[in-house]
Amino acid sequence: MGKIKIYFFNSKLRIKIILTFCILLAVNMILSSISFYFYANRSTSKKFQQNSQDILRQVNLHLEEKFTGLTQKVNAISSNLSFLNPMNEFLQNDQVTMDPILAGDIANKIFEIKNSDDFVDSMYICTSKYIFDDYLMIRKRGTVFEDTVMYRYFVYKPWETVAWFPSMENPLYESKSPIIPVVYRQKIRGENIYYVINLSKEALAEYLDGAYDAFETMFIVDENGTDVLGNEAELEKAVLKKADLDQVKEQQEWYGEVTAEGENYYAAAALMNVNQWRIYALSTTSSMMQDLKHIRWFLFLVSCLTSAGCLVIILWISDLLTQSLMELAGEMEKAGAGDYDVRFSYPYEDEAGRLGNSFNRMLDTIQDNIRELENEKEQVREVQKQKRKAELQALQAQINPHFLYNTLNMITWQAVSQGAEEISLISNALGKYFRISLSRGRECITLREEARHVRSYLEIQKIRYKAKLNYDIRIPEEMEYFHTIKLILQPLVENALYHGIKVKEGKGNVWVYGEVVGQNMVLTVEDDGEGIPEEKMALLNSKLQNGEVDSETGYGIYNVNNRIRLYYGEEYGLRLKKGICSGIKAVLTLPIRQMKGMVEDV
Repeated sequence: MGKIKIYFFNSKLRIKIILTFCILLAVNMILSSISFYFYANRSTSKKFQQNSQDILRQVNLHLEEKFTGLTQKVNAISSNLSFLNPMNEFLQNDQVTMDPILAGDIANKIFEIKNSDDFVDSMYICTSKYIFDDYLMIRKRGTVFEDTVMYRYFVYKPWETVAWFPSMENPLYESKSPIIPVVYRQKIRGENIYYVINLSKEALAEYLDGAYDAFETMFIVDENGTDVLGNEAELEKAVLKKADLDQVKEQQEWYGEVTAEGENYYAAAALMNVNQWRIYALSTTSSMMQDLKHIRWFLFLVSCLTSAGCLVIILWISDLLTQSLMELAGEMEKAGAGDYDVRFSYPYEDEAGRLGNSFNRMLDTIQDNIRELENEKEQVREVQKQKRKAELQALQAQINPHFLYNTLNMITWQAVSQGAEEISLISNALGKYFRISLSRGRECITLREEARHVRSYLEIQKIRYKAKLNYDIRIPEEMEYFHTIKLILQPLVENALYHGIKVKEGKGNVWVYGEVVGQNMVLTVEDDGEGIPEEKMALLNSKLQNGEVDSETGYGIYNVNNRIRLYYGEEYGLRLKKGICSGIKAVLTLPIRQMKGMVEDV
């Protein structure tokens, strides 16, 4: 596989185009043919399934009508007073063993039923005193109805009134043809009367064989799966096994595929509601799929002819597409050898034309760059001078703040010597404030230094607000050497003063405290000022969560929040909560990082 890949990518573009088109053509032909064949196969199978079910429904409907007609005929006999009254007198009279008039009347009714239905082989009516039978049939010697399986069925199931039995040899009459008995039981004043109709198995089989030629074989089983009508024992077992797996007993109709005796069959089944028999119809898949063989050969022939025509077109297109690219490749080789005066001429605006134009512009750019190289060297020298100048300016910017807090320190001692205590306190606090702000250029300081910075700020504000402001800073000793970026508490304290304490009537308080929560440290700046509505707090928290900046609602809190998110990660930052007496809590969450051993600016 690796060698084939190397050969393909090392080949000329024309060869790649031809191979690619041929592969795509072959894949397309194969997939199209397979898809069409499977579509035809599925369509044919679906159509055959629908036809099979329609035919089977007609067979099932015809047989149900026949069997229902038999039931109606028996009901007509059993409910007729001209039959019931004589039969009642005959059964109640112990002196009479046979009533000739009643026997003749019943014989006529049996004859009418036999002649009106081709499926009826014979019929008789059994009572405890006499069997009214078919005079055209020869009775077996020594046989009585009480010895038959039909009589025993009703003995074990006295609540049943109708029973359909599988095919059997005629138990009462001399006959070589197997029968399918149907027995109706009626009680007349405590006496059982059995109406036995023997269906001809041969007549039923002949109807199934001659009525429809869509199936190769059909058979019928009762609700227990016992054979009623069928002549393919192994095939019947395979179908019933598959049907049992598909839970056919719970379905009115069924359709499936079965393999038996090395042959694949399509099987359909329908339920007869009148007697819970199920009729199965089968046809081999080979007979149904005969037409698909011709489709396969037709698809193969069409694919070969189409492939040959497409191959000729592919060769022509590959030459047309690669000619301009071959010319461009030659010009590029000349440019690679150092000849930057070559140009590619192509009249069209396709990909090759755009590539050629880009190649020409590239050569123009190379020539321009060569000419400008000396000018750029001079510009680089000028940039280096400007860079050194900027570095000197940055150094001067660092020196000026040092000069400022050194001067403040001198003012502090002068104020002390002259008794100006407030001036001394302010200048001293301001000096500490700027000293910690600089922190020798460090971005990160200890939490102890950050607390000193906030305390210096609050000392200055305390002198300004006097009794209106009280504050308390409580940082646990174990947190003093925790790592933090600087200037994160002072903007929050300033925000609490100007938006909480300043607008409040009377005295206000500001608390700064810290605690350890899990692997994080939590710093809180809380005030008891006026506070803000919950809707505005929710809006501010939403913007803080998304890292937004809104200068109209206070730049300081957004600056602190974004610095923390940039330095430690987006899972850390600032959140606002409701404080005591409608004030606000500004809660900072940062990871714990130790800085023991660091030298502080004292």
